[in-house]
Amino acid sequence: MNPSPLPPKLGYQEFLVAQSLKFQFKVHHSHLAARGIYLDLQMCPSLQGPTGIDRLAQAWPEGWSLTDLEFLWTPSQIACAAWWIVDKPIIEIWLKLKSHRLLTKNDSTPSSSLTLNPPIDHLNSLSQILNDTKLKPINKDRVTAKSGKDPNSNLFRIMKAQIENDSIVKHHQKYPVGTHHDPFS
Repeated sequence: MNPSPLPPKLGYQEFLVAQSLKFQFKVHHSHLAARGIYLDLQMCPSLQGPTGIDRLAQAWPEGWSLTDLEFLWTPSQIACAAWWIVDKPIIEIWLKLKSHRLLTKNDSTPSSSLTLNPPIDHLNSLSQILNDTKLKPINKDRVTAKSGKDPNSNLFRIMKAQIENDSIVKHHQKYPVGTHHDPFS
């Protein structure tokens, strides 16, 4: 008797998936990366002024986690795009500081290959997608109302058609079509 509730083949497939993930099941969310960028912005000496996380909190829609964005882009890309939406000039300066730091560490890379145009183009496209995925306000009256009683809902129409169909069937059972007992048929 097998003590495992799963069939052996299914358990083996799940083991392969877990093994391919190297048994690391932690999901790194983009809000953690956004906080890291915030801390990094505080450490940059040339970025003095309001780099508030309050503005990021206002611009950070909760709908992003309900989409497949986190499967398509890394958390740091999503976080950088969120900061890009909030304050483009500060993030441009921050990106220039990061690229300058990379240039000073790696002298073998030509400076022409480290331009900011590709990341900025990428941030523009990703920030546009993030803006499009913002949640729209929910009409709570419509959500909490019983859809079976709303005459504009499909459920109401289906229920009404079912009631009419049942009444016709009941009527034909009571008064068969061939008989002349019913003046209305």
